[in-house]
Amino acid sequence: MKWLKMVGRIKFTHPKVVEYLLSEECPGFVATMRNRPRRVGEQLIVDVGGIRRFWGYVVSCVRATQENIEKYVEYSGFSTSKEWIEAAKKLHKGRVPRYIVFLGLIDDTSLNKG
Repeated sequence: MKWLKMVGRIKFTHPKVVEYLLSEECPGFVATMRNRPRRVGEQLIVDVGGIRRFWGYVVSCVRATQENIEKYVEYSGFSTSKEWIEAAKKLHKGRVPRYIVFLGLIDDTSLNKG
């Protein structure tokens, strides 16, 4: 995978997603619906509810079709695709965002020092 320089941050504030990202069950990946596409290999700082930060990198970015939503829901922090869609719509003015961004997470304690 070609690494691109870090271009920004991505925040997670929904309580279910924050809980998922901070849990032992999190496999080191998260899927999120966003209106802005991200490039594979893009590096980001991932802010988890203002509690913890991770280095992240974009593994893939796909259109948010029903098929892709079903494929990635297990990495979203939500139990069902319906629940994920409803939460995404609340955060995006009643519309389903256009993309699913699948991120890999790297824990780095240096990002979490006071």
